Amino acid sequence: MNALARHGSSVLLVAEQLQQGSLFGALSADGIDFLLDHGQIWQLIPGDQLYDCGDVANRFFVVCSGELRFIKIQGETELHTRSIGFGEEIGYVAMISLQPHGGRVEATEPSIVLEISCDLYAQLQANHPQDFGILTLNLARDMARNVQRLNRLLCDNAIRF
Repeated sequence: MNALARHGSSVLLVAEQLQQGSLFGALSADGIDFLLDHGQIWQLIPGDQLYDCGDVANRFFVVCSGELRFIKIQGETELHTRSIGFGEEIGYVAMISLQPHGGRVEATEPSIVLEISCDLYAQLQANHPQDFGILTLNLARDMARNVQRLNRLLCDNAIRF
């Protein structure tokens, strides 16, 4: 996993392109540029690990290109439960719930991700409050979609919660 500078590297991240993803949809170019300029950009190759089970969750990540996979770890069991692609996030639920990560995230193909720390998330609220509200709504919408998927899986498999 390599840290990248937004400017001066071979990777070009453009706000208008990132607006096509679900997480940054409807955010202003200025808000996205603020996150890109103040966040940490990471370049991953297949097999690179973004975080591990039990790690402190004080940031989340947005996939700018490529694909990651989440591997849920419960005791001795490891299960690939979802793939995270362009414009999607990983780590927000653990961060916002103040819980350590419950699994491992690794790249399945060459990927670029943007790390948004708790501090940067708060700075977005202070400097771009409308974009903060939209980003928070998009994060909540993605969480709601995941809850709906999980509900369907519970019903499809006759699992009571």
